[in-house]
Amino acid sequence: MRLGETDTTLIRVPIAIHNTAGVLAGGCSPSSGQLLTSLNGAALSTAAGTLINFGSEGYYYQGTVGDASVEGILVVCVTGVSGFRTEMAFQPVVGSGTAVGIPIVIYDTSGNLKTGFSPTSGQLKTTNDGVAFVNAPGTFSEMGFGGYFYAHTTSPGGFVMLRAAAGSILTALAFGGSEVADCPSGPGPGSGGTPVVTIVTSLPPSTATTPVVITVEPGGDQPIRRAWIDLHFPGIVGDEVVHNSNRYGAYYTSGINTRTTSGDGGYTFTILRDGGWPVGSFPLATSFDVFAVDTEGNST
Repeated sequence: MRLGETDTTLIRVPIAIHNTAGVLAGGCSPSSGQLLTSLNGAALSTAAGTLINFGSEGYYYQGTVGDASVEGILVVCVTGVSGFRTEMAFQPVVGSGTAVGIPIVIYDTSGNLKTGFSPTSGQLKTTNDGVAFVNAPGTFSEMGFGGYFYAHTTSPGGFVMLRAAAGSILTALAFGGSEVADCPSGPGPGSGGTPVVTIVTSLPPSTATTPVVITVEPGGDQPIRRAWIDLHFPGIVGDEVVHNSNRYGAYYTSGINTRTTSGDGGYTFTILRDGGWPVGSFPLATSFDVFAVDTEGNST
């Protein structure tokens, strides 16, 4: 979502919710204190918005204008509801600053959410754009209920994979990137306009191997300078980087994945996850976060 967004239909975070048997299920209705949010790694606290259950197993967090008022990473948590597991999801609030950080959920070796994890040297590592893992240079904090936040010390550029590994936990991975870098909010000067994003393929895809086509076109006569795509999957906390404006991410390596340029300065992305789309993907078209900025600074 965009920093300063006032249209509440655009302040939504899709979230997958499983019952205690591990099955996606409707009927989750959190009471006060069971729906929480965190911004940029702060302790989870009572959310200002509401949880909406649509269809049968679909959910999204309906945020408020306040949820889009600060740049960074908004985390949503549903916890303590009888018959349901604790779940988390997150959404970038995109402005003009630098990349903030990456949320990550950690489990102990019995598969239970792990609280109180404090990594020692060598237990927390990052890789930038797929190079070798190195000891993470940023800071690590606990949000609560097994949720943690890794804060970058500098804007990383490209995509970042965070890895937490220790004898007391199951190895955890999370992904993020520079999705809040180089992205001014709202229209820029001159003859440009807000870039136009179109998901051409009907969602959900007709089969697990149906590519998804997305176009990003200028809103005026200024060509697109950067366009990058993240994707939310039910049951996976954090974004999966599809394309970081330079290359496709780690799970999009086949030759089907292409980015072509159009004559008016836009892009067409053809996307298929390696091995096909997971079952139950795309509860909403907003499973995709597509960010774009043109050469004048006009942005989505």
